[in-house]
Amino acid sequence: MTRRLFILIMCVLPLSGYAQTDSSSLLARVDEVTNQWNEISEDMSYYRGLREYCSNRSYKATVLETLNGIHHYDTVIYNVLAKKHRFSKNKEIEHALKAIKKFETKYHPKKFVEFLHEECRFRHDIEKNKEESKASFGAESYDGQINLLETELQHYTKHITKLLGNINKYSHHLHLERIADE
Repeated sequence: MTRRLFILIMCVLPLSGYAQTDSSSLLARVDEVTNQWNEISEDMSYYRGLREYCSNRSYKATVLETLNGIHHYDTVIYNVLAKKHRFSKNKEIEHALKAIKKFETKYHPKKFVEFLHEECRFRHDIEKNKEESKASFGAESYDGQINLLETELQHYTKHITKLLGNINKYSHHLHLERIADE
C-alpha cells in the first residue's frame, strides 16, 4: 500500500508544476497526454498489456503517469468550464460539465488503477492455474478467463479514451474561445 502511494505521488509531482496560464501550452500538454494514452490503450486493452503492466515497473510508471495526466487535465478543464459557467449559462458548457462529471464519477482513472491492481492478482491466479484451466471449458478455461479479463480491460480503456476525447474537444474549444476574445 505504501509503495503504491509512493508511486502515485511520484507520478503526480511532475504534473503539479505545469502552469495553466497559456492556453496553447495547455493544448500541447493535452495533446501529449492524448498521444501517450493512444499508445498505452492499444496494449492495455489486451492481456499482453496487463501482463506488461503487472511485471514491468517502468511500463507501470508510464501508465500511472499518463492516467494522472488525464485526470489532471480533466480537472483543469472542468474548473475552467465551471468558472465560465458561473458567469454565462451557456448550455454547451453545462453539457460539458455534466459529461466530465459523469466520467469522473464512473470511470475515474484512479478506479482504473484499482481495477488494474485487482486484475494483476487475477492474472497471477490465471497463470498459476494455467495447466488445470486449459482442460476446462467456457469461462473457467484459460482462454475463457483471459477473454473475460480482456472484455473488462477494453471496457475501461474505451471509456477513458472517450473521456480523453472530451478533454481534447473542450480544451480546443476553450483555446479557440480565448483566441476569439483577444
